[in-house]
Amino acid sequence: MPLGLGSNLSRAISKPITPGIVTDNLVLKHNYNAGSVIPVSDGAAFFDNSNDYVSIADNDSFSFGDGTNDSAMTVSAWINPTDVTNFAIIAKNSASHREWLFTTILEKLHFYVYDNSATAYQGRYYNTDLTSRENTWFHVAATYNGDESDADAGICLYLNGARVDDANFTSGSYTAMENKGGIVTIGRSVANGYYAGGYICNANVFSVALTQAQIKSIMNKNYAGLTSSEKTNLVSWWNLDEGTGTTANDSHGSNTGTATNF
Repeated sequence: MPLGLGSNLSRAISKPITPGIVTDNLVLKHNYNAGSVIPVSDGAAFFDNSNDYVSIADNDSFSFGDGTNDSAMTVSAWINPTDVTNFAIIAKNSASHREWLFTTILEKLHFYVYDNSATAYQGRYYNTDLTSRENTWFHVAATYNGDESDADAGICLYLNGARVDDANFTSGSYTAMENKGGIVTIGRSVANGYYAGGYICNANVFSVALTQAQIKSIMNKNYAGLTSSEKTNLVSWWNLDEGTGTTANDSHGSNTGTATNF
C-alpha cells in the first residue's frame, strides 16, 4: 500500500501574529509564541497508531557506541500527533538490540541511550504534558554529546528550537551503547511496542551533537534547503514526502526506508 501522505503542509514557515520577529542582542529570532509554526515540506507520512512504520536497514552509521565509548549524535523531526501518549518518533531499539530511542512516553518527550548488555539506560525528558499540542505541528530534536561517563547530562531536548529537557530518565549501571544489529524505525519503537499516531516529516540523524543555533537553522528546511556545512555530519534525512509507493527515500545517503502496513 502507498506511503500515507498529508496534503495539509505548505512551504510557509510560520503564521505570525505581530510581533512575529523579536530581537535579542540585535539577533533576529522567530517568536514562536506569536503564531503556529509549520514545517517546510511537500508532504508527510501519516501513521495510524496501530502498526504503521518506516524501517531502515541496520548500518554502522546509525550506531553511536562500541560497548566502551559513545560518540555524539542528533535526531530530529517535525511531528503532528493525533495522540501524544506514546508517540514513537525515531529509534534504533528492537527487543534484543536496543541502542537509542526518541519518543513520547505518557505524553512527555523522552530521549535515551541504552546499554544493551547491562539492561541499563541514561536519558532526559521534558516533564510537561504535550496533550495540548495534539493536532498541531511542532519540531522536536534530541542531541547527545557522547560522554558515556555522564550520559544523561550530555542529552538535550528541543521543542521548536527551545531547550526543554528538565528531568533525568535513568535505570541501571550504564557503560555505553553497543553496535547492535537492529533496524532503525520511524514511527515505531519495537522494544516498547509504541507506534506513532499522526504525521511525521523531515526526520533525520546526525553524527554530531548539534548546537541550539544549528537546530534552529535546520528546523525550517527540508533537505534541499540545507547548506553544505549543515550536511557535513548528516547521516540520513528522510523528507517522507514521496506521495506514492512504499519507499521512503534517504535524500542524503543510501539508507532508504520501507513503509510497512500503510
